[in-house]
Amino acid sequence: MSSLDHRIQELLELAKAEGFTLALHPAIIIAMEDAVAVVNLRTGAIVIGGEQVRYAHRRAGQVAS
Repeated sequence: MSSLDHRIQELLELAKAEGFTLALHPAIIIAMEDAVAVVNLRTGAIVIGGEQVRYAHRRAGQVAS
């Protein structure tokens, strides 16, 4: 199992143990944390450099409104 797979599994196990669904895909959470951002696992809120932002999933080809 790769390091990334192990980290994804840890996130999934944590969410299951705590009884919530991850707001973002585990790979996105890990990428943001690797970039020194703080991710709220329940809401998907991401703090980058002290600024809170939200990312919303969009389907391929969907245009932001």
